[in-house]
Amino acid sequence: MEDFNHHLSALSASLQSIPTSDSFRFHYNLPEFRHLIDQLTQKSQSMLNQIGSSDHIWGHNSSFPVDVDDGYEWMVNANDDVLELVDEVVDEFHRVLMEQDMEKGEDGFFKIKKERKGLILWGDDHGNETKKKVSFHVHTLRKPQYHYNLAVDNSNQPFEHVWLEKEKTEDGERFIHPLEYYSVLDFVDKNSIESLVPVKPPPLEFTPFKLVEDVKGLKELAAKLSLVDEFAC
Repeated sequence: MEDFNHHLSALSASLQSIPTSDSFRFHYNLPEFRHLIDQLTQKSQSMLNQIGSSDHIWGHNSSFPVDVDDGYEWMVNANDDVLELVDEVVDEFHRVLMEQDMEKGEDGFFKIKKERKGLILWGDDHGNETKKKVSFHVHTLRKPQYHYNLAVDNSNQPFEHVWLEKEKTEDGERFIHPLEYYSVLDFVDKNSIESLVPVKPPPLEFTPFKLVEDVKGLKELAAKLSLVDEFAC
């Protein structure tokens, strides 16, 4: 079938390049053009013979005739045979779909109308039921909390963390973060504490801070805030 399509497309492409009417008669007087036309004729004749001798397409050996009128009739019959073959293939395809419980929808496409091999497919009455839940994690892969021994909130498994330690309290045990062992002074340069001078904060007039002292001031502030589109805290 691939050879048939190849020869047919090659023949169609070659026919489009042939000039017609007076232009063809003028060029045919030139030896170079006449030589190309003879080669094209031989090649086209060879391809038509190969198409006609395709037994798996036509079912019989039918070579392309030499006479022009017979050749035209041969092309018409070949075209009818191809269309008839396509119709047979389409009818066979539809028959196979019907045997597989397929039905033709309003849009012209075939759809599965029954449940087959335990699978719930569209078009079936069971399609409205709740779908089976899919596991979030692939069971064949080891979970990160198990691989790195990380603490996770599992109700059926106690916490096990390689970085956190437990401390006994009145309510039981709790995890201690490593930074809880340090105080604020551990993050300050102790050698320069005596030379540090506190910085006096700027006055309220030069800061965005708004001091509300009474209800009137609160109402004024609320009125100002209602007129702005955005503000930073």
